[in-house]
Amino acid sequence: MATYFADPYSLCQRGGNENRNGAIRRHLPKSTRIDPSMAADVQAIVDETDNRPMRVLGYRTPAEAFTDELLELTNEQGCCTSK
Repeated sequence: MATYFADPYSLCQRGGNENRNGAIRRHLPKSTRIDPSMAADVQAIVDETDNRPMRVLGYRTPAEAFTDELLELTNEQGCCTSK
């Protein structure tokens, strides 16, 4: 499998990562202290960012893309069979 590592301090090579960080920073600025009492709020932010449609996935959410991939693999290999 080909693996790609971004150069240190090269933000332009990590576009997806920086995009996700920006989405989180809208809710939690850098100086925000995260306390255990904020667990529900943090989970809501995680759910929102994880369920956002992405252009690279054809405007599907990551969960939808994962489900489609599982269905495709199941159809190729047959459901619940051992070889």
